[in-house]
Amino acid sequence: MNNKSETQHLLETFITFAQNQFQASIKTIRVDNGLEFISMRNFFLKNGIECQRTCVYTPQQNGVVERKHIHILNTARASFTIRILGEYVLTATYIINRLPTPSLKIKSPFEMLYNRPPSFSHLKTFGGLCYATVVSPKQKFDMRAQQCIFIGYPLNQKAYKLFDIDADTFFTSRDVIFHESVFPFCQQSQSQSSPPLQGILPTIDIDLPTPIQHSLDQPFSPTRHNAPEPLANQPSSPTRHNAPKPPSNQHSSPTCHNAPEPPADKPSSPTPGSLAPITEPSPTDLSIRRSSHTSTLPSWLQDYVTGSQANHSTTAQDWPNGTRYPMHHFLSNSRFSSTHSAYLANITATKEPHTYAQAILDPNWQKAIDEELSALKLNQTWTLTLLPAGQKPIGCKRVYKKKYKSDGNVDRYKARLVTKGYTQIEGVDYSETFSPTTKLTTLRCLLTIAVARNLFTHQLDVQNAFLYGTLHEIIYMDLPPGHHR
Repeated sequence: MNNKSETQHLLETFITFAQNQFQASIKTIRVDNGLEFISMRNFFLKNGIECQRTCVYTPQQNGVVERKHIHILNTARASFTIRILGEYVLTATYIINRLPTPSLKIKSPFEMLYNRPPSFSHLKTFGGLCYATVVSPKQKFDMRAQQCIFIGYPLNQKAYKLFDIDADTFFTSRDVIFHESVFPFCQQSQSQSSPPLQGILPTIDIDLPTPIQHSLDQPFSPTRHNAPEPLANQPSSPTRHNAPKPPSNQHSSPTCHNAPEPPADKPSSPTPGSLAPITEPSPTDLSIRRSSHTSTLPSWLQDYVTGSQANHSTTAQDWPNGTRYPMHHFLSNSRFSSTHSAYLANITATKEPHTYAQAILDPNWQKAIDEELSALKLNQTWTLTLLPAGQKPIGCKRVYKKKYKSDGNVDRYKARLVTKGYTQIEGVDYSETFSPTTKLTTLRCLLTIAVARNLFTHQLDVQNAFLYGTLHEIIYMDLPPGHHR
């Protein structure tokens, strides 16, 4: 709000917002004796809102609002500059509304309104340096990221509100990389002689080769960033930006710099008629530089818990094999008995067919298929007929499974014929589904009775068991593979 004359419009907007979003009606409003509220008397009477006014110079009669006002202002006084003071107030209010408070039984105002806890994963440090993606660069070689400062969260937009010091403009962006430990406004106030955002910005360690000039009398080094330092009494060559040298605890700047001039006691170029010797590179000069850039997860993975999220920062160097937690570090077959190891070896050594064309090549599976067909014919499972007009048959397939003994040897081969029930329509092909099988609890009761009465138990294996009795619906099914009329 820039002027007090906007009070009535903002209050009317807020009342409408509360009614539409939260189905809440404003019944009472308590204000001071400001003229902007007195002029709204007709509006309060028309909407049935009771307007209470405090006594002159008695702010304690509206203590809740006054204390919250002091809370917000005390927080905003820690702002870096008056230029973004209003944004600091909005951001402080945004965060306070999402923090739990004892007055709401350790719940936040956000949770009381929306009946769900707020999310804190998107919160960033106010005033921190950040780099926003340049969406529409003018030229191919323009910078793809611009330096700016994080100043809050825009209303009704899933993005971040940023401030560009160079252009003195506010804008919003979603693709932002944050450096929350660097505050350009603080460092700018400490060093007024330095231009804004120059010499105080952290740099991202990017694996880009730095152009280096080499004279013939200097050994060539393939190291990309570690350029030779000039002597103390020799000035360095000018860089692209006249920025002061960054602090020693920061990385080297990704800004392109020219190489330093060679020392004065050595000629920068060979004299005519002579050739300076070329020194072979030493083993230390040929060392491969490891990037110190810490890998970060993409923004779309922040809503998930992945294997790379740990309490400490890690890089790909910590697991050279490509897997951070290999299975062989936690699982081992060394403590299995010899019989159990043989059992596992027999199970994993053999493969089961997936199609009829694969199964027909093995006599064992061919025998299992014939036994399954014989059992289906013996139980009169189906009747061969012609497909009536307008009917759609249900497909079928075979499921091949090996049954093993306790020692790992194959007990028998089983080829089950199953229909593709997912193609059936409820009310047309079936009315209900059920599985009348024996529960494990019933089996335990029978074994307990047998033990208590000293009875003998026998195991019976039914090769073809049908869970259903006679079907009430007429179902048409395709002929199974390998079946002939």
